[in-house]
Parts: sequence; C-alpha cells; structure tokens
Amino acid sequence: MSLGSAFASAEYEHRQVILEDAWGHLAPRKNITYRGHITFAVGCFGDDELNPTALEVELVSRKYGELSSSPWFYDALSDLLSNWACDGRHGATKKLPATWPTVEAGGAYRWEGVFKNYEFVGTLRRLKLGD
Repeated sequence: MSLGSAFASAEYEHRQVILEDAWGHLAPRKNITYRGHITFAVGCFGDDELNPTALEVELVSRKYGELSSSPWFYDALSDLLSNWACDGRHGATKKLPATWPTVEAGGAYRWEGVFKNYEFVGTLRRLKLGD
C-alpha cells in the first residue's frame, strides 16, 4: 500500500464536502420532476468527453424553476449521452428503447421528457438539419 492510497478515501471525502459546500445549492432536488428537453450532437471523430455534445439543455420544475448546472447533473448528463451514443456497445450500460432512432455519428438529436432523481424518461428523435 502506498502513502497516496492510504489517504485516498480521506481526500475523496474532503473533496465531496467541498463540492457540496460550493455547488450543493445547484444540485437537482430529490423527488422533484424537471420537464424539458436536451438537444445534442454526436460527432464523426473521436470518443472523448466532448462527444456526444449537449447543445442545449432546458429542464424546469414548477416549484423551483430551471435546473442549474452542477457537478452531479453534468456527470448524469454526460453518462446518459455517452450511453445513448454507444447504445449498449463498448460497455454502455443501457440500450435505447426499440422505438427510438439509433444514435449515429454525424447526427443531432432532441430528447423530450422528465428528469427526476437522476432518471431520464421521455422520447428521442433525430433532427433534420438544413444544408
């Protein structure tokens, strides 16, 4: 065991406390439904953290208004879009519903639905882009 690994759990806990203190007020609220949409694109090259890319996110609750960005929502959104772009391939954990279009490189998509307790439920369609 290295000295670094001996302190890893304490550093992780300290980091979580700092994140909560700085960004906790922006985190999605438990048991609150946010309705809206996500527009995203999947590039033709690479599989880095910018692919797929969220172009627009608008999620609103009746009680609290628009959902702000936070480290927790960013992680949930990034994981979701990556799983959709992989659609069960390359270790993705969830397959797209059979009624949804296949998410392909070079495409732009719009999801509409609800976000509650870090679950996304809704529909997805491929956008037709003009020349």
